[in-house]
Amino acid sequence: MPEKQEKVEEPQNKVAKASMDAISAENEMMKRSIQEKDAMIEKLSVELKEANEVLTAQAKSKLIKEIVPHSKLPVDELQAKTIDELKNIKIAVDSATPSSPNIHFDAIESDRLKGLTVGSLYGKKQGEQ
Repeated sequence: MPEKQEKVEEPQNKVAKASMDAISAENEMMKRSIQEKDAMIEKLSVELKEANEVLTAQAKSKLIKEIVPHSKLPVDELQAKTIDELKNIKIAVDSATPSSPNIHFDAIESDRLKGLTVGSLYGKKQGEQ
């Protein structure tokens, strides 16, 4: 009887070994897939960092261009600031700078207003009192 047990165990061992080999192969494929994905994540992280640096530089440049005409702060000093600091400086500069009125006269308005008198503003025609 001990020989029968060995023969029975042998086919089971072959099935188990084939199953283990298949699992090992699948495991190796998954490891390679994970390594490829890790490499892709690393590459995309580098690209994202570069894109963020470009966007940050553009935002800082825009804020500096808006601040410089209204302040005496040197550009070098402004370039060293963060975006949040530049936004705060811009708010301070904007609140300290008086606004100039935007008065525009165009030909159509001036033609329409020709001949108006102060009385016309109150609904009276010329010559009425």
